[in-house]
Amino acid sequence: MLLVVYSDVVPFVRILFALLLAFSSVASFGQVRAVVKPLDAVKVICEEEPSLSKDYKITRDGFIVMQFIGAVNIAGLKEESAAAKISATLIEQRILPRATVSLRILGGTEKSLITYSGAVSSAGEIFPRAGLRLADVVKEAKPTAAADLEKVRVIPANGAELIVNFAAYDGKNLEHNPEVRAGDRVVFDLVVRAKDVSVTGMVRNPGVTPFKPGMKVRDAILSAGGLANGGDLANTKIDRAGQSIDGKNGDAELFAGDRLFVPQIAAEGTIQVMGHVANPGPVTFRNGLMVSQAIMAAGGAKKGANLKKVKLTRQIDGKGKSSDLDLEAIMQGRASDFALKSGDEISVSGPRRNNGNLLKIAGVVIGGLLFGILRP
Repeated sequence: MLLVVYSDVVPFVRILFALLLAFSSVASFGQVRAVVKPLDAVKVICEEEPSLSKDYKITRDGFIVMQFIGAVNIAGLKEESAAAKISATLIEQRILPRATVSLRILGGTEKSLITYSGAVSSAGEIFPRAGLRLADVVKEAKPTAAADLEKVRVIPANGAELIVNFAAYDGKNLEHNPEVRAGDRVVFDLVVRAKDVSVTGMVRNPGVTPFKPGMKVRDAILSAGGLANGGDLANTKIDRAGQSIDGKNGDAELFAGDRLFVPQIAAEGTIQVMGHVANPGPVTFRNGLMVSQAIMAAGGAKKGANLKKVKLTRQIDGKGKSSDLDLEAIMQGRASDFALKSGDEISVSGPRRNNGNLLKIAGVVIGGLLFGILRP
């Protein structure tokens, strides 16, 4: 009798043990914390600086691109570690004396975001949601006064482009306020006069600029306030009568009526551009970035800057090594441009002081005083 009972119980115990083992494995698997991956969507909250608190998309290279600090590589980090790295970067770059940052992974976003660009305050992206319409995108994008709201282009991921007269939207007629879905691109073109050139994309002040004979891409970008942080000069495109033309790294010549677009580069770090430039501070780095391009990304040198002696500092074996470059010769084609590395620092000095003339004037004044004293 005992043997019969034992033979019945043993299989049951084995099955129960296997079920408990499987359950514990599933439970432990559920406790594995996710890490940040390229193209993930993440929500960042910074208690000390509310303008940084929003949703971000991680780049294909694993960077999060944030205002003030540029690009920070957080791929492969858990939520707490990624938040700590962002917090440390804000403090190290002296943006905030204290940074309380939290980060939450929202999931993958490839082909799921709604992007907007063109004549807007700043190109960006919106996370899709049910019932999202063009009016919501307009509110977020803040089109400039030069935007052509009568011909807003909604370009779906799959399907025909839709031209919308949003200027006619009265708050009721949804024909002028269509629904916008995941993967759509919304483009706000400029109202361009025949004698103007439009500049949109990653520039500081998108808009139109009067055409001048001989104007080049880099001239139009500077008239738009220079490249915004992350602007890709090397891949600028010109729309000329519907034909796409390469911007030739800023050297392509423009014609009246051209539309110039500056895309965003894939961030690979930052460099610092300081001194006598329009917008000193961090500039997004990408492989192949040159000194002249970095200075343009900082808004260009101010009037009177000493371009013959631009200082470049690079960390080598833990020590900063500096060298002087003649940017004037580089811009005139008399010297080769210099390729940068992530972490480099560029300093543009102000007008040179003519100490020789000051010494001459001082000598004349002192001589005159002595002559007056010694004169009988």
